[in-house]
Amino acid sequence: MDFVNWCELNHLQVNASKTKEMVIDFSRKPSSDIAPVNIQGLDIERWSAGEGGALSGTRRGFNRLIKRASSVCGCPLDSIEVMGERRALAKLSTIMDNTSHPLHQTVGALSSSFSNRLRHPRCRKERFHRPLRRRGP
Repeated sequence: MDFVNWCELNHLQVNASKTKEMVIDFSRKPSSDIAPVNIQGLDIERWSAGEGGALSGTRRGFNRLIKRASSVCGCPLDSIEVMGERRALAKLSTIMDNTSHPLHQTVGALSSSFSNRLRHPRCRKERFHRPLRRRGP
């Protein structure tokens, strides 16, 4: 079952005009012939790599704003990274609890049989196992 059908079955409405597609391709020569995703008759805009770099600047801006708001309110506020991690864990938890969710089996396959922790997915490319090393002298 695909995502759009799942949303319709669960009475959720996908706003295709606010949806973006992000392609992650680790190949040496990224293929540009990937057809765009089409939802409800609209081709979904692809998020370019150039926009990804802009995200780090946006994150710094949000963290500055949070720091300023924290000083104005007089109470500590969490950074974007902390909030993002907390929300991601909450979303994973709801996916694992909902057996009809399309990602339930995928996420469930990552859970450890010894604890409630999620394992990191296995990587088949040897280059991703090695730590990043700084080039040069």
